[in-house]
Amino acid sequence: LPYLSKHPENTVPDRFPFMFNLVLSVRPMMPVPTSFDVNIVFNDDEGKTCSGMLEPISVLFDDLFLPVTFPGHLRQEFPRSRAHLLVRLFNAMWIRAALPNLGIPAAHEIPRMEGSASVKTLDITRESMLRVLEKEMEAFLVKDDDSDGEDDSTSNMELLQEEPVEGSLPAICAIVFLPPRYHLLLKFFVCEYFTVIRIRTDHWRSLAYLDNFFAGVVR
Repeated sequence: LPYLSKHPENTVPDRFPFMFNLVLSVRPMMPVPTSFDVNIVFNDDEGKTCSGMLEPISVLFDDLFLPVTFPGHLRQEFPRSRAHLLVRLFNAMWIRAALPNLGIPAAHEIPRMEGSASVKTLDITRESMLRVLEKEMEAFLVKDDDSDGEDDSTSNMELLQEEPVEGSLPAICAIVFLPPRYHLLLKFFVCEYFTVIRIRTDHWRSLAYLDNFFAGVVR
């Protein structure tokens, strides 16, 4: 930091030491949680050079969650809404991430990425789970808000004809971008007293962090 003022703006003037809001940009090489120490060097308003250490900074797994974005040329090529593009992307990646032993019809005809799959069950009521999804996963939910009644199989969330969980609502789907280039796909089958989550990803190590993530959001 080049300079810290003795009386910075947007701080409590009677408080010492002052509290500064610092924005730290990170560029993940792999989507894994981590923590690191931070050294700080700055000049004060008397021209002195000061140095010290900040508290360790932790990056949680869900801190890496980002919504999927589309390049401009793709939006021009498919002029329908972002919601429609998300549906197409989710269905395509869900099939491509299928493992051979999952029994997905025609999956062998689609170029397959290195995918991994898992299933998790949460003991949580339907009302509580829907609140969790609205609060924690709203930015990542896949919704076909652009449906115009056309017979377009790529916009059909039941494209894979998976067997639903008995007593559940229709599957609630979510897609998460994990920088620098991976994805997490989830299907939530919300029942009255529990939820089944079917998971696929192109980064198998990320499956190890989902237990802690879901344990934190359903508390």
